[in-house]
Amino acid sequence: SVWLAKGISFGSMSLHPSVKKSDCVELIDPVFTAARSFRQYNYDIFSNPKINLIKNDIYAYLKYTDQKYDLISSDGKLGSLYSGNTIMLAQDYFELCKEKLTDDGLFIHWIPIITPSRALKVITDTLKKSFKYVAMFYFYSSDIFMISSNSPIKFDHAYMDQVLRNETVNKDIRPFYIKNGLSIISAFTGFYEEPLTGNTRLNTFNKPILEFEYLRDWKKSKQIPGGYRAKNMDFLTKNFEKADINRLVSTMPGIAKDVYGKNIYSPSLNFFRFNTRNFHSGNFQAGLKAYVQWKNMLQLNETASSP
Repeated sequence: SVWLAKGISFGSMSLHPSVKKSDCVELIDPVFTAARSFRQYNYDIFSNPKINLIKNDIYAYLKYTDQKYDLISSDGKLGSLYSGNTIMLAQDYFELCKEKLTDDGLFIHWIPIITPSRALKVITDTLKKSFKYVAMFYFYSSDIFMISSNSPIKFDHAYMDQVLRNETVNKDIRPFYIKNGLSIISAFTGFYEEPLTGNTRLNTFNKPILEFEYLRDWKKSKQIPGGYRAKNMDFLTKNFEKADINRLVSTMPGIAKDVYGKNIYSPSLNFFRFNTRNFHSGNFQAGLKAYVQWKNMLQLNETASSP
C-alpha cells in the first residue's frame, strides 16, 4: 500500500485471510504517530503481525527493493494540499510499479470523480501506456477505481462471494452497500481502450503536466453543468455504452452473456445514466436511494427490473 494516512484502508486489506503479508510505505514521520490515534478504526495495524510499516519515499523504495507484489494499491491525490503528488500519477512511477508486480499482479489506483476531466484523461492514457489492461470501476458517490495489469483480468463473483462470507470482511465493507460479488461486478464500467497516438498527452517526471494544469482546470468546474462529477460520470457511462458485451463477459467466469446483459449490464447502465443526470441537480439523497436500489436488485437467477 502506498501512503498510510489513518491506516483504515490498509487495515481493511489485512482482514482478508488470503493476505499473508502486507507492506505500507509512508514518508512523513508524524503520519505514523497520528495513525495510532485511529487504532479503533484501522484494526490496530501496529499490532498486526501481517503488516510491515516502512518509512521511505515510495519511488526510492520500489526502485531498490527486490520484493515482488501481487497487488500494489496507490493513492495519488491531486490539489493545492498535495503539491508534488503527481509523481505518483506519472508514467515513470507506473512503469516501476509494473516492474515490481508478479506476472499476474494488479495495480490499483483510486481517482476522485471530481478530478478535472482533462486530468482524468491524462491519468487514464498514462496508465494505458504502461499497462495492457486498464479496468474502470465506479462506486457512488465519489470513487473511481482503476485496476491495471499486463495479464488478463478476471472478476470471479463466486470467489468474491466466498470472501464476503467472512464476517469480519463483510462487516467492514457493508456500509458501502457491497453485499456480494455482483455488487462489485456491477460497478465495472469497462476497460479503457482509447487508442494512444503520437499526440496523446502523458504525465511524466520530465513533463509533469498534471502538476501545472490541475488547479487551473479545477477553477473551471463551476462553468460546467454538474461540474466534473457529471462530466466524468458521462465519460464512464459512454465508455460502458460502447463496450463489447462479449469482452465484458469474458472477464466474468460462470456468468452467461444473456444473464449478464439483462440482469447486470442493463440495470447498471440505467443507474449510470441516471447518476449523470442527478449530478446536474446535486441531489445526493436521490442518488444514494437509486444506488442502494440498484445494488439490491442485482441477481443472476431471476429477471432483473430497472430502477
